[in-house]
Amino acid sequence: MIGETIQHYRVLERIGQGGMGIVFKAEDTRLGRLVALKFLYPHGPEPEGGSTPPPASPPDPAALERFHREARVMSSLNHPNICTVYDVGDYEGQPFIAMEYLEGETLTARLAGQLGFAPFSANEVLDYAIQVAAGLEAAHQHDIVHRDVKPSNIYITTLGQAKLLDFGLARLMHHPPAPAPPVPAALSAPLTLHATGGSDHESLPPDSWSGDVDNPTVTGVALGTLFYMSPEQMRGEELDARSDLYSFGLVLNEMTAAWQSFEGRVAEAVSRPTSDVGSDAELLRGLQAIAERALKKDRKERYQTAAEMRLDLVRLKQESDARHVPVRSARNPRVKRLVAGLVLAAVVALGFVSYHLYVGAASMIGPRGSIVLADFINSTGDPVFNSTLPQALIVTLAQSPLLDILSESNVAETLRLMERPAEAPLTGALAREVCERAGGTAYVTGSIASLGSQYVLQLKATNCRTGDTLAAAQATASSKEKVLDALGTAANGLRRRVGESLASVAKFDVPLTQATTSSFEALEAYSLGRQAYSAKGLAAALPLFHRAAELDPNFAMVYQGLGLAYENAGQHALAVENLRQAYDLRARVSQHERLNIEAHYHRIVTGDLDKARDTYQIWTATYPRDATAHADFAVALSMLGQYERALEENSEARVLEPVDPTLAANAVNFEMALGRLPEARSDYEKAVQQRLESDYLHFLGYSLAFLDHDAARMAQQVAWATGRPGIEDVLLAAEADTDAYSGHLARARDLSGQAADSAARAGEQEVAAGWVAIAALREALFGEAAQARTDSAAALALSHGRDVSAAAGLALAFAGDRAGAGSIADDLARRFPQDTVVNLNYLPAIRAAAAVAGIGNSPSAPAKTLAASRDPAKSFDPAESPDNARTVDKTSTADEAPTAASTAIDQLRAAFPVELGVPTVGSMPLELYPVYVRGLAYLGLGRGPEAATEFQRIIDHAGIVVNEPIGALARLGLARARVLSDDRGAARQAYDDFLDLWKEADAVPVLDQARDEFARLQ
Repeated sequence: MIGETIQHYRVLERIGQGGMGIVFKAEDTRLGRLVALKFLYPHGPEPEGGSTPPPASPPDPAALERFHREARVMSSLNHPNICTVYDVGDYEGQPFIAMEYLEGETLTARLAGQLGFAPFSANEVLDYAIQVAAGLEAAHQHDIVHRDVKPSNIYITTLGQAKLLDFGLARLMHHPPAPAPPVPAALSAPLTLHATGGSDHESLPPDSWSGDVDNPTVTGVALGTLFYMSPEQMRGEELDARSDLYSFGLVLNEMTAAWQSFEGRVAEAVSRPTSDVGSDAELLRGLQAIAERALKKDRKERYQTAAEMRLDLVRLKQESDARHVPVRSARNPRVKRLVAGLVLAAVVALGFVSYHLYVGAASMIGPRGSIVLADFINSTGDPVFNSTLPQALIVTLAQSPLLDILSESNVAETLRLMERPAEAPLTGALAREVCERAGGTAYVTGSIASLGSQYVLQLKATNCRTGDTLAAAQATASSKEKVLDALGTAANGLRRRVGESLASVAKFDVPLTQATTSSFEALEAYSLGRQAYSAKGLAAALPLFHRAAELDPNFAMVYQGLGLAYENAGQHALAVENLRQAYDLRARVSQHERLNIEAHYHRIVTGDLDKARDTYQIWTATYPRDATAHADFAVALSMLGQYERALEENSEARVLEPVDPTLAANAVNFEMALGRLPEARSDYEKAVQQRLESDYLHFLGYSLAFLDHDAARMAQQVAWATGRPGIEDVLLAAEADTDAYSGHLARARDLSGQAADSAARAGEQEVAAGWVAIAALREALFGEAAQARTDSAAALALSHGRDVSAAAGLALAFAGDRAGAGSIADDLARRFPQDTVVNLNYLPAIRAAAAVAGIGNSPSAPAKTLAASRDPAKSFDPAESPDNARTVDKTSTADEAPTAASTAIDQLRAAFPVELGVPTVGSMPLELYPVYVRGLAYLGLGRGPEAATEFQRIIDHAGIVVNEPIGALARLGLARARVLSDDRGAARQAYDDFLDLWKEADAVPVLDQARDEFARLQ
């Protein structure tokens, strides 16, 4: 086999074997990367020394199921601490998995000290434990229990990254396991933990139990490892995440014991400072406490989630670093490389210590609340200081991890709630009122006065509730050109006096002329632009931002401000252009602004949500008091479908800025996505009662009214939006979707046209194109293929933006234009090679939809599926337009259908990790299309139960799909799936539900087909 090419993998060498498989190193000739090919033994392990798999023969069914399960589970997980599966295949009757090629060794090898150096340093124990906990957290968030957590299933790469392996025993939490075989009483007794991490059964070799928890008839195969099983796993009970945490607790004990043993030997050989030994003792006690909690016999007393356990490990890391525990130098060069190459997960973990390291013990600001900056009192007679100094002060104080500066938009919103104009001068007295109303802690006043040729600057922080002075600072500038430097000096003095440590002030102190600009005129234009944007919107701010960029082309934050303003307006192409310029200039800003720039660059420009998530983690860890960091992190998490974590991050931001309407809206949105509609309604009503105002809140009010079937409330929101640029089109488009949801296609067409016209009038061409593309997609879903193709062309004539192209590509795919859809998919892949949404959502959905539609399985022609299920020799002629499909005898097409449907399902496998996420940050509805297309593909295969599961997922996630047309069509898909499952009663009920929803619908092809199918069921 060495040197052979299997499919597109060229086998290079054999790299290992285990109890059930052999692994080869190979090159993926298509992508030019190394992979690991894991083959399944057909009948047990291959004899040691063999270089090729045994001759092809039918594999053991249980082993084959475990092998396939490993591939399915690992391919559905996308996390840096889980080994990635790329592909599955078959070679001469033997299945194989193509997975990420890793260099390093298993944790078992590290524990054995096979390389002749210390198994672990103190820091490595914590770093690896944090990473393993993060991997388990990711798996558990997908309802997956690993069930075989042990050192040999944890891999440590040469870069110091820990990865979970072998999900062959994994199960979904909500799927109870089959009855387990009787377990001897000695084995069902709780394990007793020894101080060194052993147990009463320590003498039993790993993998010694031959019973299969899920299939007691299978013997002689090592499935599960007795030593690492939780008590409930040995008893054959239903398992959840806490079982994995018990196993991980045993692993953590072994890691700690290995480190402790090595440290003991070092202590005997060299003299170590007493404080060092004391720090080690504290760290050891902390690790043992975490392991002990994980190993509670009663699972109710253990950690309940991996996130909870990871948080304790991170806290222990913080405390350890705060005690300045030294990192011991490695005795072996390879260890040095391992320590030097610690991956981002460890960096992120270290970042969490920032707040505790850099905030002094006597902080006057407290752990929560923002500060408000008042206008400067300018007695110099030079008006340039009026706007430049407050903006410069924002930049320099924002460098502090201790402080959260209330944003201009929040100041403007608070003034509106106080019934004061947004542009009202923010005097000290008014700043105090704003601070109290916004839930802040302090307000800062500043003044500048001239003294001959010199300038004197003074700053004062005041408790906004008591009026007590918290701190004050002063600095003098020898000339106008030195004013910004003097302001930085005064601001640093203020930071020290409110409790920030000297180390923190020194670490986070980029000079203002570098962090902003040396041009007072550019800074003035930028500051006025931010004020105009907060008070009046993008159109008012654009001339000022452009003026600032002309005065200083290297002013990075101008481009950042422009990019985010364009993105908020739905003008993605212009946003990308400006954010890319900001990224190129990021070396000229403070660390705080650099993290801001890099996070948005990854999220919006490249679309690499993994890198964005990592950057947001560092940002929120380094600046835990920055509400913007938490809020934007929440948005990125929602795009990945991680709504629970998104809600947590958003809640952190809301504690800091409780009157921010966007944060209130995001909370409602995330609760809707989680299916917590009562909480969403309650939070929305609270926002209304607080008189918080944002376009997004009104849109969510409309969405909640739709879910409540309240037409009057929907009409109120539409009426409110009428004549308001930037939101009128969104509500008109929402009305179009609502009409289409009930089958009123003609009214939906008209409203989509109005939405596009409204966006065009507001100068938002890309948004206008988006509404045309969404209309095209709706036409295709309803079977109007010709109109779908016309509208797609119209949308692409206006814009080739990412989301516009995706919607047009889906429309062409459902309309049966495989070539057009394929061309758009190829173009998206070329233009957005790193974009997570494009590669894991849009491309799989478009290509799979094209494959399904190509055999007549479009939603407008699924009667073919039902006919073929009764007579495999019958199918639709693929040459027929989907909206005129008819049943014909054509065996060759019936043979083609399963292949195309299987191809679609394979293509959609990549979408598993993010398919419940929100692809776009705006209101363009493209949610859950991978799920819908997968349901169609299962219909094409005649697999009713699987199809029903997918369509039911859409119905169950009404808070995500809301009024998208697939929310209605999923009911029809469910009916067809019930027919294929021979459940005629459930099928009739599902058809009844759909036809009742569309009882007054327009005459469209999909409705005609549904009625015909229902009639044949009677």
